[in-house]
Amino acid sequence: MGIYALIEFVKSNRIADFAKRTGIILFVVAVAVGCNTTNLWTNSEYVKETMRGGNSELTKTSAPGLAEKKSTGLDINYAFSWSYGIIESMNMIIPNLMGGGSNQELLTADSEIGKKYGQDEYIQLPTYWGDQPFTSGPTYIGGLIFIFFIFFMLVEQNKIKWFFLATVVLSLMLAWGRHFLILNEFLFNHLPIYNKFRTPSMALTIATISLYFTGGWFFSKLVNGEYTKELLSEKFKTLAYIVGGFALFAFYLGVSGLDFKSATADARILEQNKDFPIADLIADRKMLMMNDTYRFIMLMAVSLGLIWAYVTGKMKNAQYFMVGLSLIMVVDIWSVGKRYVNTKDYSEATSFEEFIPSTPADMSILNDKSGQFRVFNSTNDPFNDNSPGFFHSNVGGYSAAKLYRYQDIIERHLSRGNMAVFNMLNTKYFITQGQVQGAPPQAQQNPGACGNAWFVREIKFAKNADEEISLMDNFEPKNTVIIDERYKADVKNVSVDSLSAAMNSIVLAKYHPDKMEYTSNANGDQFAVFSEIWYRGNEDWKAYIDGKEAKMTPRELPIARNEYSCGQT
Repeated sequence: MGIYALIEFVKSNRIADFAKRTGIILFVVAVAVGCNTTNLWTNSEYVKETMRGGNSELTKTSAPGLAEKKSTGLDINYAFSWSYGIIESMNMIIPNLMGGGSNQELLTADSEIGKKYGQDEYIQLPTYWGDQPFTSGPTYIGGLIFIFFIFFMLVEQNKIKWFFLATVVLSLMLAWGRHFLILNEFLFNHLPIYNKFRTPSMALTIATISLYFTGGWFFSKLVNGEYTKELLSEKFKTLAYIVGGFALFAFYLGVSGLDFKSATADARILEQNKDFPIADLIADRKMLMMNDTYRFIMLMAVSLGLIWAYVTGKMKNAQYFMVGLSLIMVVDIWSVGKRYVNTKDYSEATSFEEFIPSTPADMSILNDKSGQFRVFNSTNDPFNDNSPGFFHSNVGGYSAAKLYRYQDIIERHLSRGNMAVFNMLNTKYFITQGQVQGAPPQAQQNPGACGNAWFVREIKFAKNADEEISLMDNFEPKNTVIIDERYKADVKNVSVDSLSAAMNSIVLAKYHPDKMEYTSNANGDQFAVFSEIWYRGNEDWKAYIDGKEAKMTPRELPIARNEYSCGQT
């Protein structure tokens, strides 16, 4: 838009005016940045250590069709996971084209699944079968906004309309992610900050804003008589052909163009119930899509009828015209929105705790006052759900920008159930689903948890980060510490005595998120391992032994005396 404005101002010899307006915009941007300096500065430092802007020390391989990441930021395979399918983009006007949401669509009693299970009202199933791993629902704009945008492009004389068209098209191509690598792979590797984002589908926000802006602009000019009746009448036929073409294409997709199958979603359902009638679910997905296609055709027919009556002078009262189209828009958006947000999603709560109900397993763990430890909840999506962290120090949880070192641990060990690593992280309790159908989650104590800190009996050096993380596949963390050879010089003067280590101890004496104090009982030098990751050691975090500052190495710190504390400065 800036380029377009520059060309127009140069053509009209108004360079000074352009410079003034640009100066005002830059000033406003500078004020906005200034107000957010604290967040921006800390994020710029933190991101270098995370999966959003850092580099893993491990050798990474790409999936077929995707090149290696060339700059700091997310791995391209991970970043393009939530890529919108090209055909899926039509759910902007046919909301159930790909089945709607992964977990929220309600099938009625007369659906194939409803008949099979004899449901009196509704049955909730993952009807979504598109290219994304899962989704809460489609990016739906509404049929009338679609008509307004097409009509706007046909009758508007202002050349700025091409900017909006280009913006919508670019937004769609960005949302396609891995399905349009000819553009997106280049942008991922070269466009600043772009590789910090995870979901290409969120680019559809740009298209949505552009479509609603131009739709509102067109509607305003239409009812204010800024387009001639002759122009509107001339372009109306083209509008009807375009909208009818989309309707016919959607109908073709529903009848024979799509198979309504999902390898991922269907496999997940069969894994839980191998006798589940997938064929009936596929039939219901088709039914959902066709119902929305008929709905689109009906809404478009009524809308085009009203527009035709107005532009040809059959409907002379502009107020009736505005009220009629407004009602169509409200009914359209409201009826789709109700599928995902309705009265059951709202409740009055006196405290936040009511939104995260505790289970008997949670209460059992909370009764353990023995000290600081961690919990792993396997009854939910462990690394995409933060709710267990409301009650416990959580091994899992979700952060949009995990420390890269921890993300590597998740991918290589925690997601594969490596108990040695869980023990290393001082995972004292596991919350698991009850063995009996419908039983509440239960807490299981892990006797192998290593504690907050411990002395090891053996130091094992690895050639590089790849070998270091591989050696963790089979080791005993209570006895052995694995260190990259790069840090050999930091521990060269520490001798490890197996017998001596077993007879000594180190414990967490005081805990606060900003300050942790440890007390050791050691006869001579020992090597202590701490069940923590300290971000920006020696900078934000300082280590002290007997009150004297000591250097923190990237992974471990030798302990030679009786008291140790780590505090944030």
